[in-house]
Amino acid sequence: MIELTSDKLARQQKGLDLISKFDRAIPGQSLTNDPEQPYAWEQPAQFSTVKECLMYIYDNLLEEDAFDNLTTALSREVPIFDIASAILYTGFLEGKWNPDLMLLLAEPVTYMLMSIGEMYGLESDEMVLSSDDNPSVDDPEVQMKTFQQAMGKVKLSTMENNFKKENSLPNEIKEKLEKMPEVKGLLDKTKDEA
Repeated sequence: MIELTSDKLARQQKGLDLISKFDRAIPGQSLTNDPEQPYAWEQPAQFSTVKECLMYIYDNLLEEDAFDNLTTALSREVPIFDIASAILYTGFLEGKWNPDLMLLLAEPVTYMLMSIGEMYGLESDEMVLSSDDNPSVDDPEVQMKTFQQAMGKVKLSTMENNFKKENSLPNEIKEKLEKMPEVKGLLDKTKDEA
């Protein structure tokens, strides 16, 4: 028989109090939700093809606020995979696409973000594809070497050529991306200053 001293009881109560502070669902709580009011992701998806989803994402990315946020994030070296994951997961939660379609969208959305970053004026070495999963590596030179090894020292233009061969994006989006004017950053000189 285990004896519980007042010290052990106090520690257990402290642990229970800590756990109860988390604002989370009770296991099985989703099974008690009203079936008349399902979550968006519990209903049929709004889009059912990759092309429809890509057109939706592209149109949303080119809205002024979204475009400003995207280009700011890319210029601050927020990893492209993280941005793509956030876009895709948010769309899933909103019921725009199902999980299978979300996985099919990962590659074309990543290329779309890279193309927009290049049109914004960022070079391939200024854009970060993924965050470094090794927290013990803090040296920027080591991180750059790791990034270059992961990329196989491939330039963005080479990746885009390979991408165009694969036809991952619909032709309408490719044409829109090619016709998109070069965007000037806030720090670029104007014609009067040059």
